[in-house]
Amino acid sequence: MAAGHGHEHGHGHGHGHDKLVLPDHTQWKTEGTPLETVQKKLAARGLRDPWAR
Repeated sequence: MAAGHGHEHGHGHGHGHDKLVLPDHTQWKTEGTPLETVQKKLAARGLRDPWAR
């Protein structure tokens, strides 16, 4: 098999060996941030950001 056809190992292609560790989403707060201001302005218009937690 010729070199460079995707069967090499150790080139950092990520095959699930190193799991990505994500921080707990509950540690992030919107209070005291510009996002809080945006959410209040949206709420005043009867809207909300569906992505905000």
